[in-house]
Amino acid sequence: MQLNYIVLGQRIQKIRKSKHISQAVLSAMIDKSAGYISYLECGTKVMSLETFVSIANALEVSTDTLLSRQLTSVTEMSNIEAQRIFANCSPYETYVLLDVLKAAKEVKKLREDFMVYLLGEGEERQALEKYIRENDLEENAKILGFKENPYPYMKHSVATVLTSLSEGFSLVLVESVMLNTPIISTDVGVAREVIEKYHCGDLIPYDEKELAAVMLRYLNQYDGYKEKFPIGDEYDIKTEVRKTQDLIRATLERYRSHVKLKRLPYPEITIHDYDLDSYQIQQDFMYVLRVLKDGVPYEYLINRRSESDKLIVFHNGAVAEGNVSVPVFQRHSWAKLLRTSSVFCMDPTLYLNRYLQIGWGIGKNENYYLETSSLLLKKIIEKMGIALEDTAIFGTSAGGYLSIMMGIYLKGAKVVADNAQLDVRNWIYKDALDSVITFSFDNIGSALKYRERFSIVDAFEKHQYVPPIYLHVNLCSTADNSTQLVPFLQNAETMASIKEYHPIQVILHYRPDKGHDGIPMDEAIGFLYHILHEPDPERSFPYEC
Repeated sequence: MQLNYIVLGQRIQKIRKSKHISQAVLSAMIDKSAGYISYLECGTKVMSLETFVSIANALEVSTDTLLSRQLTSVTEMSNIEAQRIFANCSPYETYVLLDVLKAAKEVKKLREDFMVYLLGEGEERQALEKYIRENDLEENAKILGFKENPYPYMKHSVATVLTSLSEGFSLVLVESVMLNTPIISTDVGVAREVIEKYHCGDLIPYDEKELAAVMLRYLNQYDGYKEKFPIGDEYDIKTEVRKTQDLIRATLERYRSHVKLKRLPYPEITIHDYDLDSYQIQQDFMYVLRVLKDGVPYEYLINRRSESDKLIVFHNGAVAEGNVSVPVFQRHSWAKLLRTSSVFCMDPTLYLNRYLQIGWGIGKNENYYLETSSLLLKKIIEKMGIALEDTAIFGTSAGGYLSIMMGIYLKGAKVVADNAQLDVRNWIYKDALDSVITFSFDNIGSALKYRERFSIVDAFEKHQYVPPIYLHVNLCSTADNSTQLVPFLQNAETMASIKEYHPIQVILHYRPDKGHDGIPMDEAIGFLYHILHEPDPERSFPYEC
């Protein structure tokens, strides 16, 4: 349930008109132009927290009135309830809801006097209903469909359950606090901030058995009576702005960074890693395959062309904060232009914290995400029926680093890395590295144990394998030359002793206008065709390596 600026604007307009206040008068009250108010009421303008509070004060209404709908009474509701809200569910979101139902199944083994309400509509409603029937949960789980006003169900529930793997923010958490309903949530979005600030719930890992245990504890604790946590009695018009300001700030800030974004228009399929062996890769159909392993989502945008037995794998570089939505698949539009099959990879390291713009696949503690992602992709390529020798891995900057690293695990595949980081410890943007280390390791000193995750050369030495690499470097990018290429080449003598060593071909460019930016699309595609021996009459390459 995300903040809808169109609805919010309509509420502002309705309240303004009911108080016989013109746009000009309201604009003067908050020191803004009349045109600005018009844009807000149309939902085309994103306001700051200060403006939001100023409008609430000017209209003499609570922020709850602007953010929320009026509560209505509902009869025949049990006080022993847990609830999960969904609307227009994607297959991934439905998969998450199935885990909630699995938790309910575990709870039922110990007590039966509870109800899980699922509110909303989605394409996979029938699948959820089928699970409820087949697992004898008709008396413990109900799908009520879309509800214009879900608040009565939330207000009378023992807990609100949020089990997302990723979440920009969730307004339902703010609303749960307003309604004095405890929260059971995975550590996503503003969940930790809300729960820790107001002592109003529990953070859980993405695990159905842990969820079941916490749900059971809440049912046993309240047993028909929902106690109030401290903030509950303090919600009134006079104190609400002050008490909810932090929550509203978190909500608005997160929405502001994502308001212009839309998820990519590709269907999403979610499976567990143990289901991959039996999964059939779809052909001539572009979709996101999400493979869950140890609670981590490994995501691949797949386009398996039936007429091609060649494959190009793409990796992301740095992600510009606030300009993209996750999962991110840079260059995904290239897939329509390629004659070959293609797979675009997302680095789940970025999910560790919303501020991360780069992750280099480093992962979390002992869990090396890049290694896991590579091994999962290896299975996917096998199921695509494509030989690794007919596979090229391509990326620029951090994507180039990921491509080289993946080439170690996909033995036989060729790697094309463009202005790649080769030792991230030397990367000029130290804040990026510090952020990754901070969020990837509980003990920062632990990073020292995993040198091979930060250095291409260290990784080669550990695995005793150097893949065939085509290393494109722009001579006009000082950072790529002085801090990356030169130190890398200085280690060439050491690398030559590695047991399985393939040539590293360096292609130098002189492009003052490009700097660190990658080579153009047509040129990149043509080069990839060239090394895959894919005929391309439209392009030729005079490069000498």
